[in-house]
Amino acid sequence: MFKIGFHTAGSGGNPTGLGRFLNAAGRNPHATQVVVCADGNTGFLDTNPAVSVLLYRRTEIPDGVGGMMPDYPNMDNDPMAEAASYWERYKEAMHKGFNKAHVWIQTVNEPNRSVQSADWLGKFSLAQAKLVNADGYKYMAFGYSTGTPDEGAWETAGMLDYLRYCAENPDMAGVCLHEYSLDPKSIQTGYPHLVGRFKQLFDTCDRHGIARPKVIIGEAGWAHDSVPESPFGLDDLQWLADVYAPYDDVLGAALWWLGPKFDGIANKLQPYTESMIPLAESYVFHGEKNSAPTIENNNGGGGGGGASGSSSTINTDFSGGYVDATTDSMFFAQHIPNGWSLNASGTPVPPECTVYADTTYRVVGTGLFKATLSQVVRGLNPDGFYLLQANVTTNTGKGGVGEIELVLGDGRIVVAGDNSNTPSVIGSPDENGDLTIEVTFISKTEKPIAFVIQDVSLTQTTDPETHDGYPRLQYHRKVWVSHPAMTATQMVKLSEMAADDGVTLTQSFDDAGIGNFAQKSVVCWNVPDNDQSDLIQWFEDYYPGTAVSFRHTDNEVPLAITDIVDELP
Repeated sequence: MFKIGFHTAGSGGNPTGLGRFLNAAGRNPHATQVVVCADGNTGFLDTNPAVSVLLYRRTEIPDGVGGMMPDYPNMDNDPMAEAASYWERYKEAMHKGFNKAHVWIQTVNEPNRSVQSADWLGKFSLAQAKLVNADGYKYMAFGYSTGTPDEGAWETAGMLDYLRYCAENPDMAGVCLHEYSLDPKSIQTGYPHLVGRFKQLFDTCDRHGIARPKVIIGEAGWAHDSVPESPFGLDDLQWLADVYAPYDDVLGAALWWLGPKFDGIANKLQPYTESMIPLAESYVFHGEKNSAPTIENNNGGGGGGGASGSSSTINTDFSGGYVDATTDSMFFAQHIPNGWSLNASGTPVPPECTVYADTTYRVVGTGLFKATLSQVVRGLNPDGFYLLQANVTTNTGKGGVGEIELVLGDGRIVVAGDNSNTPSVIGSPDENGDLTIEVTFISKTEKPIAFVIQDVSLTQTTDPETHDGYPRLQYHRKVWVSHPAMTATQMVKLSEMAADDGVTLTQSFDDAGIGNFAQKSVVCWNVPDNDQSDLIQWFEDYYPGTAVSFRHTDNEVPLAITDIVDELP
């Protein structure tokens, strides 16, 4: 998942363009909308509660409210007594204009980093979490600054007790951290001791058999007062997205900061609300997930780690165990079968899309929608290869036209509805024998459509390198595509440039996107500006995971075209 967002202020600064960025992230089923706000709700109302992560922190005392609101508690007091008095002061001062069941609350910011302070802070946080949760709010503790806490802090008794509470209440208590590189030129400097320090927390939990807590990186970036001029930091942000994507328990990271002060950093960061849109819209993580070894299987079936040819159907019990998550803030009813989770962030407003669970699993909707069922299958052979098959039919011909996308090592889309050619894809588990599977249902029409899933199966098979169409070795495939309206002179120049750069040149967009490669980059030459967004969407629909960029030859202005993208197959 792409889970990079912005840290805002209740007033001041420069949040221009934040809404457009959040809408772009909301269109990607592989993205989360992330907003952290100090002293207000700037950006919160631009998000979809079903696919967003929101964090609030009070830093100022509003008019009419007495007392003080320090960044961290008085550690000379008893931790439980301080937790109660601190929360009462905070609760009186905090903003009231948001849904407390959806927004996480951070009360403490950048406390003492030492091991000696950690035990007290753990006891304080445990006591305060219980009070905050009792009032119906979700609690994020600590807000440790970058490079902290010191090694050994997570191992103290008070800390471990708080982490156990987080494990018992994963949707109500978690940990907030800050991760900066402290280098305005590179966000990767100091990794994983600065950015990536959350891994120390997870390693501690793994050693103690405690489920990893939910984590929000409340402040992320290069420095507190500087960022690279846009768009020169985009490569760093792609790298940052890849750091957090393997960890489902890292809910999101907010870039610092679109608020006031701090040497006007808001005006330096604000252009990224525009330049980061293509990344937010197109990001798909194809690497391996990193999961805690102690987390048990969530009722998902196994795929057999035995001899080649062994087979099992994954969780065919679709007859119950679903969650009805219908609320006024969601666009459809979610009925999720045992062992599966559902993400329908690709569902726009206002469709009528209902997901049913009965003797066969059905996804039914009117209007454009995209919904993904996923689960992690555990206990597989880490050295094996597995074939994922979905026995799916649609009402094609009677209503709308649908597609099904299977993700298991590649991201190709297979048109459903032909039982003689059951959609299938091959992938390999990670070193722990875990394999994440996704089945995505896509409707591109306003007409009614239904997907009916009889079963989803996983079968150990042979090395995909022996299958026609798979690369002999994985490598970063780079392809250039010439525009159909390019002149002969432009083509000659482009051919010479491609030869000099050692890249493949083609005139087919399909040729550029096809192939089971973990990394695919496509440069589209001389495509008019007003056609580029359509072409990006076309690659996302038919060849997801392809990184698309645009360039122009130097000697002529690109020629205009008419309906080229619309005529693509």
